[in-house]
Amino acid sequence: MAPRRSALSARLLLALALLAAAVASTHADMFNYDWKWRTGARATYYGTDDWSIHKGSCGYGYLWKDEPHGWDVAAIPDFLDGYEDMCGQCIEVACDPAWIHDNYGQKLDRTWSCYNSQESVVLRVTDTCPCTYPANFYSNKRWCCNDQSHFDVSVWAWEKLADKKWGVIGVKWRRVPCTYKPDRAAPTPSWPSASAPEPQTSRPTRDWPEYSGERDASPVFDNGVAQYWWVEQWNAWVQPQSDSGQSGLRKGEGFCTKISQNGGVRFKTNPGAFKGKYKLNFWVYVGVTGWEGTSAKVPDISVRVGGSKGACNYVRIYDSSPDAFEPMCQYCSDFFWRWTHYLPWYGGESTQKIFNSASAFQGCGGNGAEDLDFVEFVAPYNWGGDRWICIDRIQLV
Repeated sequence: MAPRRSALSARLLLALALLAAAVASTHADMFNYDWKWRTGARATYYGTDDWSIHKGSCGYGYLWKDEPHGWDVAAIPDFLDGYEDMCGQCIEVACDPAWIHDNYGQKLDRTWSCYNSQESVVLRVTDTCPCTYPANFYSNKRWCCNDQSHFDVSVWAWEKLADKKWGVIGVKWRRVPCTYKPDRAAPTPSWPSASAPEPQTSRPTRDWPEYSGERDASPVFDNGVAQYWWVEQWNAWVQPQSDSGQSGLRKGEGFCTKISQNGGVRFKTNPGAFKGKYKLNFWVYVGVTGWEGTSAKVPDISVRVGGSKGACNYVRIYDSSPDAFEPMCQYCSDFFWRWTHYLPWYGGESTQKIFNSASAFQGCGGNGAEDLDFVEFVAPYNWGGDRWICIDRIQLV
């Protein structure tokens, strides 16, 4: 049985509900491919209800079968290195005949489970298999808590590798470009599982590497202010971690501050940092979350970028939805959520539009992209009181 995942409905997305593993040892080498197979991993499957693969935490919505990789998708644990940057990226997976175990110590013989261990399938990451998930605590702790690498793969991908009767199998895997074609691709079975009908809606623009190229992420703040960046603030007081009682992602250092009305925090650098970029990612602490994020507290902040020639438009955090989440520690119920802001939004484009290329952003506020030099987080003019926020892992991509 596949564990219950973070399959969130569109309604919860619009309500800022919780909303993307595994692939590199550090954030810096996230997109380097060494082509080495990793063993000692396992996989379960999901999607037999037809619709759950279309409700993944990466927020892609319905996945058309004729899109790149179609319904060959996967959910990844939120405690494996590189998780926070994996939405839309791809892994290659092959069945591995081996004994495996679960996080409760049970050993399972899967030495006879593979159709052909030399055949593989390329999967796109569209969802999360969270370690902490109150709605299905037992199963998620059993598979998704990092006792070994684990992938929850769609049933349509699973059926290319093994019979569904096994429930969980051993796998080997590696990071690959999404354009990669396996030497020996696992074939589609003669009778695949039933599928959900296509919705009568237009297809959205995808922020996927095949369309936008490999991502070149530049840190602004990640466990500290990045090199060549500095902080300016007004009507705001930075709080040390020990005073705030909170920390950054994975118990690292977040930027925690109390902002008064009309106050803000600005991360500033030299002109040129925005050239060739098209989006801004940042993580915000939302506190202890309950069922599907219902008790999360999202600070009412606005974000904008600018340069010496002027500031661009504000984008309120409530104008868009988070697209990933991560707990602060294993078994924690304290979460950070990630927001993706596409830079054209600051120039007046709708916050409902997705962009996948730096060519879509030429600058704003009278600045060319090469003139922009700051990102700021500010309190709305009608805030009406001090608010505490904690931000982490700010990136220009």
